[in-house]
Amino acid sequence: MPDHRGEAGRRNKDPRKRVIFSRKTIISFLSQVVFLQEVVPETLPLIKDRLPRYQVIPQVDQESGPQRKDAYFTAVLLKRFCVYLVRYQNDKFSIHEVFALRSLSFRSFQDSFETTPFPGSLMGRALQRVECHVGRARLLLLNAHLESTRECSGERQAQLRECFSRALSAPASAAVLLGGDLNLRDAELRSVGGPPAGMEDLWEAGGSRKECAYTWDMGRNTNLEVREGQNMTTHWAPIYLFLTLISFLQFPGRSKPRCRFDRLYLRDCEEKPGQVR
Repeated sequence: MPDHRGEAGRRNKDPRKRVIFSRKTIISFLSQVVFLQEVVPETLPLIKDRLPRYQVIPQVDQESGPQRKDAYFTAVLLKRFCVYLVRYQNDKFSIHEVFALRSLSFRSFQDSFETTPFPGSLMGRALQRVECHVGRARLLLLNAHLESTRECSGERQAQLRECFSRALSAPASAAVLLGGDLNLRDAELRSVGGPPAGMEDLWEAGGSRKECAYTWDMGRNTNLEVREGQNMTTHWAPIYLFLTLISFLQFPGRSKPRCRFDRLYLRDCEEKPGQVR
């Protein structure tokens, strides 16, 4: 689910508006699996409250312990009674699970999701991994928010290679969906050799519709600084006008920068218990 309100959304004085807008989008598309980007501790309970039909899985370290007010993270939403987490049996005894299963067996299960930080990230970025299934069809979901800004291109490419490697190393019996806010430029994708064999860009597979090409488009959604500049005090107004002039000189006329930062890739499964599309 593309969302490049980014800084504006995270610093919005009323985060409920962002959650309400996201909820309408999710429901209108009848979404069964949703990748969220830039969730903050303040909006996480709102998302759970407004979307009760979805199981909300944030990065595994985000629901406990104090959080910085400016921290943000990814989350995966699974439609209840449609998409189910894979659960692995282990040898640990859990009285809660015994009663929940209404069984005398000393069995408990471990939910199959984890978060792996990118070791070279300077922005706390990580890869979120969730194993689930729809009926007999197994899915591996990889939700990532890669390093931002042009200056971090090298680290972003290293993170992308790690994502592709994780996707390709998944069991052949599972279909893999890799996506999120990859902050990716086309030149960077070419630099890493493009998507590996067997991985399909779903925007291209869907016909490369032009109206869906750009997930960050300054012609449709201005940055926070531009909007806030309209309410600047007299003290800061000259600086804002100077920056506006520089922006105009960089992007004159109606031409505005836009990129396809958000992408979604599929590595299909070899076994076909059901068509995953």
